[in-house]
Amino acid sequence: MLDSQGRQDNDEPQTAVCGHWSTVTDPSPENVAFWAEREAVRHIGAYPGRYLRMQAEVDHAQNPGYFRHGIEMVDAATRPEFGGTGAAAWTRMNGSDIGNVVNAVYPLDQPSQYPMWVLGRLADHPGLSLAYDREMAAVSTLLLSGKKLSVSERSGDPAKRKITVTSADPSITSMPADHPSAPTVSGGFLEIINEVTGETDAFSLPAARWAGNGAPAESRGYTYKDTGLVAGPCKKIRITNGRRLQVSCKGAQIGFSLDEPSQGGLGVKLTLGAGNRYCMWFGGLILADEPSRFRAKDAPAPAACP
Repeated sequence: MLDSQGRQDNDEPQTAVCGHWSTVTDPSPENVAFWAEREAVRHIGAYPGRYLRMQAEVDHAQNPGYFRHGIEMVDAATRPEFGGTGAAAWTRMNGSDIGNVVNAVYPLDQPSQYPMWVLGRLADHPGLSLAYDREMAAVSTLLLSGKKLSVSERSGDPAKRKITVTSADPSITSMPADHPSAPTVSGGFLEIINEVTGETDAFSLPAARWAGNGAPAESRGYTYKDTGLVAGPCKKIRITNGRRLQVSCKGAQIGFSLDEPSQGGLGVKLTLGAGNRYCMWFGGLILADEPSRFRAKDAPAPAACP
């Protein structure tokens, strides 16, 4: 069978599957068309949920040490802000016991940068799939009330764009420093969303710029700092457990515009590490909603994440 780039998988003897040979054995247009709509890597990029790929050293279908299909699937599912081409909310190759980070992509031509694999065969590890499922299911979503949102773009100048967000919801919590959802482990990203127009923008928040607050380091929450706006437009984000979430971003790296007559409402979503999400929707008490300016306050917690 050929992969998504038209390359031959391997030189092993082929067997018919569902009455069809691989495209290596049978390159007829009819056979190529049959497999084209059944290759998972062609469709995984549109999947919006969480994608966990379990991959052992001995692949279930290919030769030992052959990992390209697994890497292609994860790379195709992972979101562009992390280097992929997909739409998945969360991706990971194997579980936290192995140490691969969340939302990572892997260059096919650089084996030294490949992820770690489950030892031997997956069948050698009974119960591992359930453990991984539980870990993925533990990813949490916090629906927060919003105290204030301000989005502005003075004189239509992208360099003067600003976004500030504040929540004073007592349910704000963060994960311990050794948890996959800790921002110091796997970073995160911030999104601003207009559900009416479909316009969104996402800003990467790399792990290296996060630090824990309190003693022990993460006991009070986390702070993200990038005063020089090197990694993106977000200057500071502070999460204080049980008290407050504050966001400050600015500059031309913000791609979200306010060129419509009005916004109607805007959503904010902060995703950390393995998918710990903080979600707000500002659509109630709107103080200003016009080209180049949106301001709202005292928003109740949404029924679902925008």
